[in-house]
Amino acid sequence: MPEIPSVLTDAEWADFQAWCAALTIPVSPALRENLGRYRALLLDWNTRVNLTRVGNPRAVLIKHFLDSLAVLPHLDFEGPLLDVGSGAGLPGLVLKLARPGLPVTLVEARAKKVAFLEEARRRLGVSGLTILHQHLEPADPALGGRFGTVVSRAFTAPAPFLVLARGFLASRGRVIAMMGPPRPGEPDPAQTAREQGAGRAEVVAFSLPEGAGDRRLLVAEWIPAAGST
Repeated sequence: MPEIPSVLTDAEWADFQAWCAALTIPVSPALRENLGRYRALLLDWNTRVNLTRVGNPRAVLIKHFLDSLAVLPHLDFEGPLLDVGSGAGLPGLVLKLARPGLPVTLVEARAKKVAFLEEARRRLGVSGLTILHQHLEPADPALGGRFGTVVSRAFTAPAPFLVLARGFLASRGRVIAMMGPPRPGEPDPAQTAREQGAGRAEVVAFSLPEGAGDRRLLVAEWIPAAGST
């Protein structure tokens, strides 16, 4: 495989900015360099470790980076972010690069992917990023009630993910489940969230450019009732 440059070309960056604008995703010039270095590292490791089935450099920008950044407009809550089953850092590391001041914790159970995340943290010079090599348990006392946002990309079906993620939210917070297009007979994810006590829940649908597919975000919010503690 030819070496992947660690920079985005002018044409790539112009396209990426246009894609982000279409999805109302704010991006800064610093993101150009960081995404270029991240992509090069990801594709280099992917020749030795199965990190992703997406091997085309342009497809990485669309299917991984843009898809991850679609979460960004929905990170309205202050406080740390937890990415459950982060894999190669999607979406958590991409969101961290876009919002450097946000404390982010990545949880990943597979050792080879954890090794990649640790290398990416070092090579990209990221601070405020915690990487945990573990299976996430619902009653983990070290993480319970700590996060303003819990996110996952295709980790599991919405109902069990909501049950798991809710235990890691602070009293006020948001769960975001990244999903593909709906399946026949699938329960309404927003209704599922409301049945689990979410004060607000919506499904945000969008399409990735260049025919890369349809996506959905389940955004479910928990806010204590007035007068509660």
